[in-house]
Amino acid sequence: MNERQKEQQHVNETIALIHREQAILSQQKQELAAKMDDQLKEIADKKIRGGDSEAFYESVIEYQQHEQELLIKYQTAESQEKRVKTLTTMAGNPYFARIDFKEEQETETLYLGIASLRDKEEETIVIDWRAPIANLYYEGELGETFYETDTDRFTVELLLKRQFKIQNGEILSMVDTSEIINDEFLLEILDEASSSQMRNIVSTIQKAQNQIIRDTTNKFLLIEGIAGSGKTSALLQRVAFLLYRNRKWLDEKQVLLFSPNHLFSDYISMVLPSLGESEVPTRTFHHFIQLILTGYEVTKETQQEENFLSGDDDAIEKIKSSLFLVEKSTVMSVRLHRSAPCSVI
Repeated sequence: MNERQKEQQHVNETIALIHREQAILSQQKQELAAKMDDQLKEIADKKIRGGDSEAFYESVIEYQQHEQELLIKYQTAESQEKRVKTLTTMAGNPYFARIDFKEEQETETLYLGIASLRDKEEETIVIDWRAPIANLYYEGELGETFYETDTDRFTVELLLKRQFKIQNGEILSMVDTSEIINDEFLLEILDEASSSQMRNIVSTIQKAQNQIIRDTTNKFLLIEGIAGSGKTSALLQRVAFLLYRNRKWLDEKQVLLFSPNHLFSDYISMVLPSLGESEVPTRTFHHFIQLILTGYEVTKETQQEENFLSGDDDAIEKIKSSLFLVEKSTVMSVRLHRSAPCSVI
């Protein structure tokens, strides 16, 4: 069996694990749905008891406990549904890269995908591309290198970096390289991803993009570049990275993406699942202003442009469109950077 055949066998085994987990999740979802139905009926049948105050408070507490248990079940159901969607995406393309490295005299092999996957023995088969150790693929060079976690730095010897192009469970191409992405391999992927939707863009991250995506030192980050330079993909990958890194306290509902128009919002909603995340809320700036300035009439974007071109804007509106305001905004962002607790991209 040659190397290509061995890798194809590993792909087949990985997809079998994905199907196994899908079957388990399907069963768990059915069981959870049945429990939720039973609990909803039980809550509907319960009544707040009158009479003395002790009986009243006991029945209220009991009712609240049922509500809390039901809320936990809903959250579990949401988590299961998210995992099902991720596994569906991975089923045809379980991973896109492999790294071999030696750490403390032990050689390990890891495959990178949009989400992690474990086997029956809880051994890691695929790691999430956002995990700290995955940075070996994006920035590490063959030979002695390192990766960092929040608390430590680990020195390893990187032995192999292998890239895959997998479609419908079949390896179409694979290449070993010391670079982050082999140029010919990258061009082939980018050529296919140049349609109306980006596909598996995590396999095409370059070193400079990776530094933007994984930056953890800056609260504010401004991405500049010419049209087609990868600003949008870097931004979306950064959103996915932040959601993964801060998953204990941050979820997609706490993120807001501003979009120039509704078509672009639809585009974003299609890309994020390919990064291992659910879609996040998006708003056009005009819609956002309408939501927060209730009671005011907000001028439509088309009318704003017409007013500006016709010279009907007053002085303050022209200032808002000037280079002067951009320069002052830069100064303000530096001030905010020193004090604000949030992260803005």
